[in-house]
Amino acid sequence: MTGVDKFPEYFNGLESDNFLPELNETSEHYKCLDCGQYWYIQLDPDECPSPWLSIKYEGKGSEPSKNKIKSAIEFLTILAHEGFDEEPCRDKNCQHYKLKGKEFCHMHLSVV
Repeated sequence: MTGVDKFPEYFNGLESDNFLPELNETSEHYKCLDCGQYWYIQLDPDECPSPWLSIKYEGKGSEPSKNKIKSAIEFLTILAHEGFDEEPCRDKNCQHYKLKGKEFCHMHLSVV
């Protein structure tokens, strides 16, 4: 069982695909046309237009900061791998522990 299976509430897909603008490779901010919810959405580059990361926000002017997005990615990466191993990351001079099942830590495995 993986972290994705253990914590499905963090890894659910979007319940709608009806957004303004339509999901595309150039936009990151969307509004759901079904419920009015605003979303920050990063699309999976390999399966476009499939969402890879989505964060709810209240509306224009309250978009998530780059730090919030980065911290969400790091949190989900750690959760998906069920935390850390007891061995250090293989990246040179890194002081973090590697993620379970990987050779690198969340800082060197996450793509931001």
